[in-house]
Amino acid sequence: GVLLVKDFWSLFWLRTITGIVCACTDLVNISLIGDLFGTESRFTAMGIQQMVVSIGGALGQLLSGLIGPEMGWRAPFVVVSVPALLLIPVAFFTLSEPERAGQEEAMKAKFAAAEKEGAPRPSYGGTITLSKMVGIFLVPTNALIIIGVGVFGGLSFTGFAFTFLNDYLAQDKGMTVQESTLICTALNVGVCISVVASGFLAQEIYNHSRRSVGLLMGLTMLATLIPLLYLIYLPTPSSLVAVCGVALVLGLLHCVARPSYRALLINVNFPETRGTALALLKVGRSFGPGLIALLIYGGWSRVVAFTWVCVVGVTATALALGAVFFTVETDEDALQTALAEGRTTSEPGGDRAHRG
Repeated sequence: GVLLVKDFWSLFWLRTITGIVCACTDLVNISLIGDLFGTESRFTAMGIQQMVVSIGGALGQLLSGLIGPEMGWRAPFVVVSVPALLLIPVAFFTLSEPERAGQEEAMKAKFAAAEKEGAPRPSYGGTITLSKMVGIFLVPTNALIIIGVGVFGGLSFTGFAFTFLNDYLAQDKGMTVQESTLICTALNVGVCISVVASGFLAQEIYNHSRRSVGLLMGLTMLATLIPLLYLIYLPTPSSLVAVCGVALVLGLLHCVARPSYRALLINVNFPETRGTALALLKVGRSFGPGLIALLIYGGWSRVVAFTWVCVVGVTATALALGAVFFTVETDEDALQTALAEGRTTSEPGGDRAHRG
């Protein structure tokens, strides 16, 4: 479709449709991880999944920077779409539907009891309702992650680093498109390394102390302020190698929390509400780039706008993620209790959903 684009609005709507499709597939992927892996391995699995997504983003950005100036802006869209189209039939014919809630400890206990008694194997049959969607925000861990990462987290990383950094380096810091693209690629390399390494690290921490994952997320998120502010106030000229190193560190620090808060959203939500909780996380993240654009349009300089949103965004996100230290154990235990009692809400007397 991009090959036929003749004006901005045609490109706008085509990219909007692409974004909707990509967002839906990401939510399905993460929900599948919840049904394929238990709490003892979800952080690791989430880290690997996020690594693959990050590698794709890094390669796409690198290709666009290298191919675009030589072959035109349409070429990168065509190049990156071919592998995705080839993998669609592979996924359709090879992937199977996992058992819903089959990896939850409460359900495993039910399976074992049914097998011992020779009874039919119970199955989970919860469905999404409006009241359950509203109830997502009544779970403290959900509220902290969705507001902290979804709203404030979108200011610093999605807002500045992923949306404006490339253009900012090229337009305001006198770098070539190739140099700014290389720096952003270093950022993405840091992300790729971070998500998989932190997935293993967070899993080890979680398996020893569930609540300590909140401290890991909060402290590493707060530390990202240092490389963010360096990139905003970057002196010119600067060593390309040094700037790439700072961008790499930014990616490493910022994305330590990514596998953890996604895994925690799975751990505290019923199977039918996990996708909705993750969708709310994504909807809020679009707030960052829009706010920055409005501030600049309203007369703020780029440096002031970037500084303000990064300081506020990182600080608020770090505090929210750190506060998960106080909520996650209670929320996870409430979910397992509800599943053990055959309920699909955490409130006593909630809907029954087990069949068997």
